[in-house]
Amino acid sequence: MTQPPNDLYVSRRELDMLKAASDVEHAKIWTKIESLDSHGSRGMDGLQIRMDNLKSDVADLKVELIKDVGELKIEMNNRFQGIQDQKWKRIGGWTAGVAAAGGIIGLLVDILSKLHG
Repeated sequence: MTQPPNDLYVSRRELDMLKAASDVEHAKIWTKIESLDSHGSRGMDGLQIRMDNLKSDVADLKVELIKDVGELKIEMNNRFQGIQDQKWKRIGGWTAGVAAAGGIIGLLVDILSKLHG
């Protein structure tokens, strides 16, 4: 059996140096993790403020929407009433025109019957 080359083996000193470097990196990581919770919130304070602002914005939008819908209902009722009034004016005009035409035709028939009669 052949022996592996000597450079594959790691000395105890090299292993200790690697462990020390690893410990330093782990300490840095844990310091960052612990600083996340320094205020006891893990960033939840900022999120809570944003959620409160969101609730306020949604409430404002709801009030504005109710106001806009109310204004829209009033405007639509006014338009509908205007259209209805216009239709009744047209119907009244046509009715008056037909009655006048009927009266004129009646007079013509009466005059013609007296002339020929």
